[in-house]
Amino acid sequence: MKRIRTQLIAIFAVGAWALQGCQSSKETPAPPGAPPAPPTGGSPGGRESALDENHELAEPLNLKNLTVWALLAKEIAELGEFLSLKEAQDRGVAVIGEMGSGTATPSSPVTASSGQAHGSAPAQARPGAQADRVNALRIENKGDLPILICAGTVVKGGNQDRQIGEDLVIAPRTSVPVGAFCIEAHRWTPSREGSQTLGLFKCQEVVTASQVRYSAQYFGDQNSVWKSVDHLNSVAGKSPSTATFLATIEETDKEAIAVREELRAAVASYFKDLRAKGKAPVGFAYAVNGKPIGVRAFAHPRLFEGQLEFFVKAMCMEADLAQREARANGKEAPSAPASSKDIVEMVQRINREEEKVSSTPGANRNGFRRSSFGGNSNCYLEIPRTREASPGRLEKALVPITRDWTATAKEE
Repeated sequence: MKRIRTQLIAIFAVGAWALQGCQSSKETPAPPGAPPAPPTGGSPGGRESALDENHELAEPLNLKNLTVWALLAKEIAELGEFLSLKEAQDRGVAVIGEMGSGTATPSSPVTASSGQAHGSAPAQARPGAQADRVNALRIENKGDLPILICAGTVVKGGNQDRQIGEDLVIAPRTSVPVGAFCIEAHRWTPSREGSQTLGLFKCQEVVTASQVRYSAQYFGDQNSVWKSVDHLNSVAGKSPSTATFLATIEETDKEAIAVREELRAAVASYFKDLRAKGKAPVGFAYAVNGKPIGVRAFAHPRLFEGQLEFFVKAMCMEADLAQREARANGKEAPSAPASSKDIVEMVQRINREEEKVSSTPGANRNGFRRSSFGGNSNCYLEIPRTREASPGRLEKALVPITRDWTATAKEE
């Protein structure tokens, strides 16, 4: 553990220096410089299930209107130990606060960086709130390990509930402004459910539903986020006074809870069985109502396991809401599953677009693609490595720690 921590500190120290010197750099991401690790149980090569030359989809789990595939890798990258935001808070080493709430305040306003990555206009606050504060939080990492935060991670409290706008890595012993989007339109007070939040947030072990996440991560559009939240709250039969999406996430209806729990237990068992067979998933893909929704890949099985529960809860919530919406329209949610080919085609279509890589407030850089089929985000660590032709001379390599593909929820 000491060796891993020492490596990480060195990586982040040199990486931070490198980032400062190449904010407008356009270099193409390079593969990991370290030798590949042993296979983790996947054997990519099947045409229909091969996502790329390193990843393939395992046999899927089909239950009701939800289809889930584990993502297996032939080679993995050993990047050391990372905490999820929830793990970091549970250990008492992460503080999430409003900008200007007493945690720390930047010298200039910060808008949602996810929107800026694509040239979109900064998200706008509902009347009565300050746009620069709505669209940014501050996260402090007091610990010795970096924190990996996935876009869509839900934080509850502050002046209004938010979702994190893009993938971020928060280096040890640092405090950074973080782009965020409101998922609670009608509150701007440090009081929630009768208790004072003191401008602080508690990370929830869930990401938002894909259409809510997509509007923030790939459009940087606060109005679209609110519309998606309103729609899904309506499907769930929720009408909270503050319009928070937490009303749907924290379901109280017994029938809906039972549906989500049945799905969650099945998905958890599916991944557990794969591990028991000696396979180590590095990600997942899923479809709802027979339509591909998303794919997430991580550099290492350990990184994936730290984030898995966030996404499992979200996909089960989405499947439940899709069933309820179908019933409300006098129909039944389609039970015919999507195929592996459908997932692969979605990824390939999105990947046809040019990737644009930009810096973030954190210790990573993000690459983005967006097409009429959906969006792709690649969260890179910039790691120095020795050039083979010039021993002793370092060059920069962008190593993906996590990658996302999400299908668009509407025509663009």
